[in-house]
Amino acid sequence: MDEKDLIIYFGTFSKILSPGFRMGWINAREEIIEKVNLIMQASALQTPTINALVISKYLDMFDIDEHVEKIRAVYKRRAQLMIDTMRAEFPPQVKFTDPDGGLFTWVELPEGIDTRELAPKAMAQNVAYVPGSGFYPSGNTKNCMRLNYSNATDERIVEGIKRLGKVLREALA
Repeated sequence: MDEKDLIIYFGTFSKILSPGFRMGWINAREEIIEKVNLIMQASALQTPTINALVISKYLDMFDIDEHVEKIRAVYKRRAQLMIDTMRAEFPPQVKFTDPDGGLFTWVELPEGIDTRELAPKAMAQNVAYVPGSGFYPSGNTKNCMRLNYSNATDERIVEGIKRLGKVLREALA
């Protein structure tokens, strides 16, 4: 469909194999790939060879598409569990996305609640989230957070959302 060879496609193994690998791929015109290589060399010097070897071996031995389908089903189930639990446990004035895919849901609290200030209270309950201000160029939006459902068991998702719901109810009281 790209008759003018304008599309640049990036992908990452971080979300489908291992977050620690921080390795991805690009499909683009050769001159674009050459420029990306220069940028990568300036920023990272060298991709860890062991990571590349592990990923290469995995791709030789296993069907990556089959693996992605399996984890998509797992993430979909976990996302739905988190959303259902949030609906039951979060105060009604808390809004959140109901994602169609991915690894995260976005939570918006009422104005005046700073999720950076709230984070230590959540951590005291053994619950962690990423404050939303880091996702805005100005950093001025302080009432949002990102929650990850990809790396926890069903039991931990439910318990974590219950604990976070308690923290949110107290903050909004």
